[in-house]
Amino acid sequence: MVLRGVTGPAELALAPRAYVIAPAGCGKTELIASAVAEVPGRRELVLTHTHAGVGALRARLCRREVHAAQFRVETIAGFALRVACAYPMTSGFSIGRPRESEWADVYAAATRVLSTRSGKEILRASYSGVYVDEYQDCVTDQHALVLTLAEVLPTRVLGDPLQGIFGFKGQKIVDWDRDVDSKLLCQARN
Repeated sequence: MVLRGVTGPAELALAPRAYVIAPAGCGKTELIASAVAEVPGRRELVLTHTHAGVGALRARLCRREVHAAQFRVETIAGFALRVACAYPMTSGFSIGRPRESEWADVYAAATRVLSTRSGKEILRASYSGVYVDEYQDCVTDQHALVLTLAEVLPTRVLGDPLQGIFGFKGQKIVDWDRDVDSKLLCQARN
């Protein structure tokens, strides 16, 4: 397991930016749950790609008896759609059930909202930080959204760049060296 900038759950919980690289089955989901449990009184946004991943994360957090007020777990797509549709005038998006070809527009719309001063204030008021699991499956539109979150909130990503599976239909998955190591971790905070 490679932990950039941290050595365990306590440091991950307090890191302004960090990433963890580990293969499947090596404890990334457990590490997220441990880190969220580490600092009571904070509310963390925990994002992943699938509903199964959401279920696994919630189960781990519940097993650790982390109070539900300390986290919000959802898919990246669900989070982006919720943000985009909540502010249709700012986002320019109001389709409640996007088709496959419209998802890039959802991520761009959510990024527009969260890039505004009001969007940043909403993030700060709602969450203490962000964890993104299975980051190797992020496409570039999702990565742009995460970079926007990272401008405002401590952001930690976990994944295995050797296992990227969801780059399909012309979408490029995130390049770990170029996009995560250099852009996400080195990006200046506002």
